[in-house]
This record gives sequence, C-alpha cells and structure tokens, in this order.
Amino acid sequence: MKTSTSLTLAAAAALAGFSGAASAQSTVTIYGIVDQGVIKMNDAPTTANPGAGTRAQWNMKNGAFSRLGFRGTEDLGGGLYALFHLEHRFTADDGLPAVPFWNGRSVVGLRSDTLGELTLGRDYLPAFWPAVTADPWGWDTIGQMGRRMYTWANYSGGDAIGIRDNNMAVYKSPNLNGLTVSVSGALAEGVGTRGREIGGNAQYSAGPLYVGFGFDRTKNANPSAPSAELLLLSGAYQFSIVRPSAVFARSKSFTGVTTKSLGVGARVTLGLGELRVGAARSDPDGPNNNATKWSLGYFYFLSKRSALYTDVGSAKQDGVARSTGIDVGIRHFF
Repeated sequence: MKTSTSLTLAAAAALAGFSGAASAQSTVTIYGIVDQGVIKMNDAPTTANPGAGTRAQWNMKNGAFSRLGFRGTEDLGGGLYALFHLEHRFTADDGLPAVPFWNGRSVVGLRSDTLGELTLGRDYLPAFWPAVTADPWGWDTIGQMGRRMYTWANYSGGDAIGIRDNNMAVYKSPNLNGLTVSVSGALAEGVGTRGREIGGNAQYSAGPLYVGFGFDRTKNANPSAPSAELLLLSGAYQFSIVRPSAVFARSKSFTGVTTKSLGVGARVTLGLGELRVGAARSDPDGPNNNATKWSLGYFYFLSKRSALYTDVGSAKQDGVARSTGIDVGIRHFF
C-alpha cells in the first residue's frame, strides 16, 4: 500500500474524537485504496476462478478491496515505539462495509529497534506474506492466482476469511541483513469450529532476490478431529525488467484432505505499464478434482497513485465447464 498523508497526534485525535496531547514525536498516517471496475464472466461455475464475478453477467466489481486505514507510532525513547494499525475494507460501488468493520487489520503493539515488534489483535497469518508476494497480481482482480486454491492450497485455517485470524499475538524480528522471521499465536476463545492457531514465516530479501517460507496450524475445536495445516515456499528474482516468481504449497484440511498447489508468474515492465502473466494448478486428494488457471493482465500507471488495468483469467476444474472472465478498472492510492 502507498501512503502520503501524515498528521500530528493532535490532528488525528480531533479526527477520531478522542483526546490527546500533540507531540512532535508521534505521527498518524491515513492511507487507502479506491478500486472500481467492470467484469464479464461466461456462463460457467466460478469456484476454480478466484476473483470472478457473477457468471454470465456484466458486474461492477472491485479488482482489489477498497480500504481506509490509519496507522501510527509514538516514540517512547531509547529506541522503543508504541504503534497501532486499523484498516477498514469496503466495496466502492455500493458503499457497503466488510465484516468485521476493521476487516484488514486492528492491532496495537510495541516495536524496538533492536528486539523487533510485537502486536496484539486481528492480523494476517505470517504465511500470508510469502504467498501473496509470489502472485503477480497480489491476490487481486480476475487475474490473481488465488489466495486459497492456487497459492494457499485450499488452506482452511485462520478465521472464516482464511488469511487472517482474531485474538492474535504476532512477533516480527528486526531485519538481519535481509532476513526477517515472524511467529504468531491466536486464542480460539470458544468461537466456532476453529481452535488455537500457531504460525510463522521466514523471509529473505536482498537486492533482486526474494525467498519466503511460511507455515500455519489451526487446531480443530473437536480434539478428536484433524488440525488444519499449511506449508509453503515461494521465491522471486528481478531480472532487469522481468520479475519471475513461483510458490508451492501443501495443506491439510479439518477433514483430513491434503491439497498441493503450484503457481508461477511474472511481471514485465513495459514503459509506463506492467504486463502480468501467471499459471497455477491445484491438486487435492482423490481423482478428477484438479484445477488449473492461466491469467494475463496489463496495468498502465497514470501516476504514482493512479493506474488503469485490464485482465483475463480462465480456469478449468475436472468435470466442470471452463470459467473465463475479463475485467477493466481503475485504482487510486492515497
């Protein structure tokens, strides 16, 4: 996400309706995305085609969830900072909010220059970051390889949305010559069928090279039933104007079904635009249930904050008609 507007703590306090003293050592940043486009699907089931709209219709649909976020830090001295991060998601075509309201993130915590960062609240599973980094679309638009089926191996852990969890504690290490490590734990608090969660990642980024590893395990609320488990490995390399990427994942569901997935893709810089290509395959246990998807897209950057995009995504699941869609949209960052 890109940010541009920084406010003093006093200004943010007035905006949010709470009291607080202004401090030159405290900042709040307001940021967001407004994304809107149209998408047309053929008349085929869309289960294997993440990012699809309603079948056999033209729909006004966001390529990426529009969002409004607030994040801030307070310098406590001695290299220690207090921090918070709140992010709301909504659909711009009808103005409706996502549920929960702070769907994207709602955390508070501490960060140390030498010891790393600890946050508490609703957050992404650490395995999310190496998975989304390997998708040329970042899990957005009809072009996306797909947060669950193709880069997430149909993982069913976390909360009902599947890439975040509630009641989380997340620790992230300092950057150690390009290497960062994160670990997480979430309390079930007796809600639903999901039990406690543990997860983590290791990411290495130096120059043109990126390598990521992630894992997650969510216990079943029924102690005699299997836990949901995920392992994934991803990588990317920037060759001049071309950035190829790949991700492999293996998961086990609450019902004991094992799924493997593989996705490959690339971003190619072409003048003021960017060509995006991708192909992915999902292979759950059992016969005649594989799915494959290929995608092609182009983003044209009107400025650092605004872009036009168009994508086509086509997916085929064994025994089911091919699902194909095309989208055209505009995205603005602030």
